[in-house]
Amino acid sequence: MNWKVKKVKCISLYPIRNIVLRKSAGIKYCKFEGDENETSIHLAVIKDDLIIGGVSLIENNSIKLNSKNSIQLRGMCVYDKFQKQNVGLSLLNKAEELSKAKNFEYIWMNARKSALKFYLKKGYINNFESFYINNIGKHYFLFKKVK
Repeated sequence: MNWKVKKVKCISLYPIRNIVLRKSAGIKYCKFEGDENETSIHLAVIKDDLIIGGVSLIENNSIKLNSKNSIQLRGMCVYDKFQKQNVGLSLLNKAEELSKAKNFEYIWMNARKSALKFYLKKGYINNFESFYINNIGKHYFLFKKVK
C-alpha cells in the first residue's frame, strides 16, 4: 500500500466525484448538502500527490433510524483503475474509526446497487428499502451501529 488516507477540504473531492459518481456531468452536481458544515469530515486517499479515492462524513440523522446521533457516509468514490486494491476499504475503515471516535451511534448511507456487496461484507445492514436516483440508478439504505 503506497498511499495515505488524509482529511481534505470538500472542494478537493469535487473532481473525483464528478468523474466517478456523476459521469462528468459537472462540478455543480458534486456539491452535497452539508459538505461545508464545520462538523463534516472529508477523506481522500492520496497516491503520488493525486487523489485516487474519497468519501465524506456529514452529521445527518436519518428518520429511518431510532437515533439522534448518526452520521451519513456520502460520495464514496475510487477511480476505476484503483478499484479492487483496498482503496475503498481504507476509506471506509477510516470513516468508521472517526465516527466511533466522535461517539456517533450509527453510520448510514444510500449505497449504489453496484456497491451493495462491498458494504454488506463490512457488516452494514440492508433494510431492503431501495429507490432510484435520476440519472444515477438504484440505491439502498444501509446502516451500521458503530458505538
